[in-house]
Amino acid sequence: MANNMQLSFLNDLKPHKTAWRIQVKILHSWRFFMKGVGESMELILSDAHGTKIHASCKKTYMADLAKHVRVGAWRNIDHFCVSGAGNGAYRSTGHKYRLAFIHSTKISESTLHDDNMFLNIVDFDSIQSGLLDSNFLIDVFGQVLDLGDLETIQCTGGKQRKKLEFSLVNVCGQRLACCLWGKFAENLHSVCQETEGIVLCLLRFAKIGQYRGEVQISNAFDASQLFINPEIAEADEFKQRETDESQALAISESEDNKLVLQIKRDKWMQYPQKHSRVDEILCRIVATIYAIDTDWGWYYFGCQDCNKKVFPHSKIVKKLYGKDVVTHMWYCETCKVKVSSLEDTSSFPDAITTLVGQTFMFGVYIEKDGSSGAGVSYKVGKVWKDLRMLMLGENSESYSVPNQGIEASPLLLEAQGDESVSTPSSKRKGDHQELPELESTSKKRALKLSKWRRSENDSSNRAKQ
Repeated sequence: MANNMQLSFLNDLKPHKTAWRIQVKILHSWRFFMKGVGESMELILSDAHGTKIHASCKKTYMADLAKHVRVGAWRNIDHFCVSGAGNGAYRSTGHKYRLAFIHSTKISESTLHDDNMFLNIVDFDSIQSGLLDSNFLIDVFGQVLDLGDLETIQCTGGKQRKKLEFSLVNVCGQRLACCLWGKFAENLHSVCQETEGIVLCLLRFAKIGQYRGEVQISNAFDASQLFINPEIAEADEFKQRETDESQALAISESEDNKLVLQIKRDKWMQYPQKHSRVDEILCRIVATIYAIDTDWGWYYFGCQDCNKKVFPHSKIVKKLYGKDVVTHMWYCETCKVKVSSLEDTSSFPDAITTLVGQTFMFGVYIEKDGSSGAGVSYKVGKVWKDLRMLMLGENSESYSVPNQGIEASPLLLEAQGDESVSTPSSKRKGDHQELPELESTSKKRALKLSKWRRSENDSSNRAKQ
């Protein structure tokens, strides 16, 4: 009897009966546990028209049905209950109904085969407008940048979860703040550490939220899906741009046996070079590292024996003229020993101190600081290190490199997301203003960038000599 039932599309389903037959693709499945209700298997299904619906299977029926709902497979599903989807959060589809498998539900293979993922990728403008209903999960896609550290967060109930903050960037350069938790965070962080090229991320059924006053995308527990460098049409433009950039540098030798560097302009070359005030949303600056910044807590003091962080302890040792005299000591809680005075911050590693005096070009973008009312933050999206290279393109400028005797436009040292530099505007306005809380992408601010130089000044100095 079931095989003689007529196929129905998902938009035609109604709650008045259970004798339905649908032909659907299993887009996603996961296990869910709710206290007082028990365990269930949740699914997201799509028909050939791309209409999606949420389905549930109680633990009672999982042993018989779970093996038939492999993700990516097309199936015929007969007999199930149709009910209202409700108005709660984390709604995986926009369908007004949802399905529930029952004791008479039958699942069989379908003759239809289609590799379509039935994506509904939402553009960044719509997400950041705040007009979307945050109760519905969405699909987002972009390039991973501004990758933060993989953090371990103590959650309610004593459980620890991994957390990873980063930005998704679309082909237009728009940024969207993202935060992944649990296995999603670990998987993306692992791939980013192992991949030399760009990393593209497709996050399906993602949650729209707010964090520190700005829109942030995150995974909705296991209801979300993470695809890294997926083979989808939306990735083609990113891949083409990466191919163009990999072919950007061609080195040849001129008749005068001088090195001629021919460099095709990358995306940052369309933005202006600034020499003093940074007032563009995206721009390039050339700066010399002048000194190590010891005012910000981007580093910590560690015990020489175990390399663990040490903490200051205050102790009142005596009274002087009726006042308490407080001494500050450092103590390693791992080795249980006192550590000698740590006031001297001059002994930084050579990898840091050797940067002083060197000149780089920085691709800088401005982001509004959502953590406080302090204004904006300046972040570095790319760093060019090799100052021997000449940019052969319109509107490019040459810079004299101090103590190196050449004129060049620096190029090509890609900055990783977890090395981005953020300079909150409150820090620049004065030393006595309250500092905003640092974001994860700004905690490694280690260097003061100053002594901006133009080639005209250096050229005039050489002429005088």
